[in-house]
Amino acid sequence: MSRVQSCGRHGVMPDGSARVRATGSGEDRRAGFAGLSTCGSVWACPVCSERILAGRAEELATAIGEWQSRGGRLAMVTLTMRHRQGQSLADLWDALSYAWSKVTSGKGWQAINDQFGTPLTRTVRGDVTTSNRLGWARVVETTHGRHGWHVHAHVALFLPAGVTADQVADLGGRIYAVWARALRRRGMTSEAAAFDAKLWGGSASTVLADYFAKNTYDSDATAAALELARGDLKDARSGNRTPFRILSDVAEFGLADDVDLWHEWESASKGRRQLTWAAGFRAALLATPEATDEELASEELGSAADDLVEIPAEGLRLVALFGLHSAILDAAEADDGGKTLRIYLTARGVPFRDVRSSLPV
Repeated sequence: MSRVQSCGRHGVMPDGSARVRATGSGEDRRAGFAGLSTCGSVWACPVCSERILAGRAEELATAIGEWQSRGGRLAMVTLTMRHRQGQSLADLWDALSYAWSKVTSGKGWQAINDQFGTPLTRTVRGDVTTSNRLGWARVVETTHGRHGWHVHAHVALFLPAGVTADQVADLGGRIYAVWARALRRRGMTSEAAAFDAKLWGGSASTVLADYFAKNTYDSDATAAALELARGDLKDARSGNRTPFRILSDVAEFGLADDVDLWHEWESASKGRRQLTWAAGFRAALLATPEATDEELASEELGSAADDLVEIPAEGLRLVALFGLHSAILDAAEADDGGKTLRIYLTARGVPFRDVRSSLPV
């Protein structure tokens, strides 16, 4: 976790500096850092996670929009499993991955492809083939509560035009039957009452709200993790907690059980994918190649023309020590000229150099 621990603490320029920049005006003004180190962890770093999920949400929205423009329809499937206190998160996650791999393979899946798939041309080991394939995008979400870790999957199925709600219900039943059998082979059981498959009639933005904001990465939990200890976000802990909420509680309360949960989360999530696609299907909808988590996390706002101030290495050490990142960006967004930002940095004793591209004369 050394990369996560150093994330946002150092400048990547030779002199160790980084810059604060902002684009837009008024309510549309947005600020960010340029030249600041990133770790690219979607699971363990709230700052990089927010950037990565925003990028994944954008690509999913584009893909959904493209599919809908072709007349295609979407179905949403939620797959869960029973869980209890003390079960290993890694075991639960492995069981989910195994069960989904069984759903998307074998004769049953081939029959689903034949009925609901779309002709897709792929090149595999130099051979070009065209066959009916059902496209899908899967998101994994995880929370923790009094019954232990709850790992579940949301799947968007890209279906042809004209599919009916009854057909989707039948398709969901076939998927669930394979899912349940696969879990039993791993010593797990499914939750029939929690299974859901429905034809989607909403927009891409509504899909993204459900998949990327509703549960694991809700804005409150991300903000809490960024600030580590925000009094206005400390509420009753009666329900399930997201991983970043656990991290926030570690910082505020320091309970050993929460520390153990966070360490288990770091270990079990390492190397996992948050959003996965059916083989070849993303490329069939999107012209751009898929960026890595590290690439999405390191993307910077605007350009050098938007730079306001440069903070040297010794200033960045103060920013990291006192957790000033969020407040600095808020100050940079407060006015178009960067005056509030300069006042804030001066008041906090953070050294900086004004680098605005057009200084007043």
